Amino acid sequence: MSLVYNVNYSLSLLTAFSIVFVILFGLYSLLRKKIKIEKIEEFRTFLQKNSLKLVFVVSIVATAGSLFFSEIAGYNPCNLCWYQRIFMYPIPIIALTGILKKQKPFLYIIPLAMIGLSISAYHNITRMSSQNYDSNFCEIGSVSCLVDYFIYFDFVTIPLMALAAFTLILMLSSLGMKK
Repeated sequence: MSLVYNVNYSLSLLTAFSIVFVILFGLYSLLRKKIKIEKIEEFRTFLQKNSLKLVFVVSIVATAGSLFFSEIAGYNPCNLCWYQRIFMYPIPIIALTGILKKQKPFLYIIPLAMIGLSISAYHNITRMSSQNYDSNFCEIGSVSCLVDYFIYFDFVTIPLMALAAFTLILMLSSLGMKK
């Protein structure tokens, strides 16, 4: 098997696990006042204490993954992918700076992740809709926003990877703010 296949598959698997994690953790957070499970509370405390480090890991994997897709796999990014990159690429730098200076830069990370999440959600809605929206973002440039370079597990695409990463970063950042 090729390097491209292995990386695509590994990142798709991480994305699928991330989506399941966000859904389960979100449901637990909603029900947390009624049901408290000690092991999950311990895990929640761990996430709060290490949220900035985890944001760094998620954002560096997302950044490296996007660069791998365009520079090694040869997948040309569409315009919406470029806009998402604009908001993802500063996050690992901000997170690493916060880790090194022992600060919590979540007030800088959260707006970047929210804007990136919004663009990513729009990208996924556009891609999944039965008809292409008349989008100025998707019509300019050489690559359509509807191109799927791959689909793993019948649902994981590059736009979904970005959506999962931004969602995970927002979730971890909000937990880190509460500490």
